[in-house]
Formats: sequence, structure tokens, C-alpha cells
Amino acid sequence: MLTKELESLFDRLEELNPDAVVLGDLNDCIVGMCIVSGQYVLLYNGDKILDHFEQSMSPEDAYEYYIFNTENAYFGEGTPVILFEEDTLEGDE
Repeated sequence: MLTKELESLFDRLEELNPDAVVLGDLNDCIVGMCIVSGQYVLLYNGDKILDHFEQSMSPEDAYEYYIFNTENAYFGEGTPVILFEEDTLEGDE
């Protein structure tokens, strides 16, 4: 079930960009909206996404799954943005 805040965000996003992509089962990782090339898209917290995936797989598998299925995914102009507040990915310096 969606919180009122998230439901309101989805309603507003539908008005601003009906082509914006919502990543399935990751609603708890949504930070808000942002603008990319003039289009409103969802903004996700990357740390929370990794934590979400780690609930059902090892950290290594979660990272690999994230890289191939989330970070490198492109869904057109509505593709969400992923924010990392700190350098949390392996290899980041």
C-alpha cells in the first residue's frame, strides 16, 4: 500500500511526465523527483536499492544484479535517476 506522500508524488509525476518509469518493488527507495533533459523522472536512493536486493541475495549478487538490471538499464526519457549519498559502490574512490 502506498503512503499518502508517495501516492501524491506519483499523481504529480503522472501529470508532469506520464512516461516516467517506476522501478517495480522499489517504492521504499524513492527519494523524490528530479529533472533530466527537461523531463521529470523519479529519483531513487542507490544505497536503499542495494539494501533491498541484499534482503534476498548475497551482497555480491545484489551488487551484480544492481549493476546489470538497474544502474545500466535505460527505459527511454523516463528512466529514473539513482543517487548515492556516499561512495558506496566497489571501486569508487
